[in-house]
Amino acid sequence: MTRFADRVVFVTGASRGLGRDIALAFAREGALVAVGYHTKAELAGAVAAECGGRAVQLDVRDAASVGSV
Repeated sequence: MTRFADRVVFVTGASRGLGRDIALAFAREGALVAVGYHTKAELAGAVAAECGGRAVQLDVRDAASVGSV
């Protein structure tokens, strides 16, 4: 059994670097992963596809942007 089976995880900044690695690690542990990104839609889409999740655009500095997720 995986530690995060049937859990939803939202990782911001997941289109590259450490955020990408974190998103992929959660996916390996069974989580349903939402990949948060601000400007790198193509990269985020690729990571979401690897995770079997979805990419979500938002700006964590803007409360309205976060509230719409």
